[in-house]
Amino acid sequence: MLHIGTEKTATTLLQSWVYSNRDALGQKGVYLPDGLGKPNNSNLAVGFSSVLDSWLRRRNIETLEESRQYAEPVLRDFVEEIGRVSDTYDTCLISSEQLSTKVLNIDDINRLSDFLKSVFDQVSII
Repeated sequence: MLHIGTEKTATTLLQSWVYSNRDALGQKGVYLPDGLGKPNNSNLAVGFSSVLDSWLRRRNIETLEESRQYAEPVLRDFVEEIGRVSDTYDTCLISSEQLSTKVLNIDDINRLSDFLKSVFDQVSII
């Protein structure tokens, strides 16, 4: 499941609640990823965004190429993480409001969609 929270809609509260209840959700078959940044999974957006913002600049990332280089190992590790847990969990929950502010054009959206479809059998956006 992919939750694309928009800013100022209590997404941070939801993300905090979800991660504080990680064990209970895990018992119900819901996995919360470690490698995308907790609790806001912001690293997912970096891999598919054409926006260079202050978050990236604080990390000395000044170009889209540098942004892709930053995201490449994060996304690779995420794919490996999901591979390790896929037999244990039925669902992976990703929540990122950064997707609504950074992944804005159709090419970025298509690249994100293709990536998620390569990792998961089914993707539901909530």
